[in-house]
Amino acid sequence: MKMAMGDLQLLTKIQALTQTMLTEAQESQWERVVEIQQDRLQLIEKCFPLDESIDVAEAKTQLQAILSLEQRVTASAQAAQKELAGALGKLNQGKQMAKAYQDVSNG
Repeated sequence: MKMAMGDLQLLTKIQALTQTMLTEAQESQWERVVEIQQDRLQLIEKCFPLDESIDVAEAKTQLQAILSLEQRVTASAQAAQKELAGALGKLNQGKQMAKAYQDVSNG
């Protein structure tokens, strides 16, 4: 049986890792985000289900903070994905223009 204090400590560590993920995401350090997420998932597996004797109010506060940080990480990832998609689109457009120019030059 897990101890309730241990669960709160794990939630604190999960929250800290999630904050670090957000910082790394904002700096576009996506490989680091993935590494941290793997560590975080291991802690989540240890923590849940929460012990019945845990301070529910404290756990709720920490879980809400974790979820808020996760949403911000997800938003950063989605923005980066959109930016990358735009850059790839421009790259493809440039390749098409270069090919068209070569076709006209060689034709």
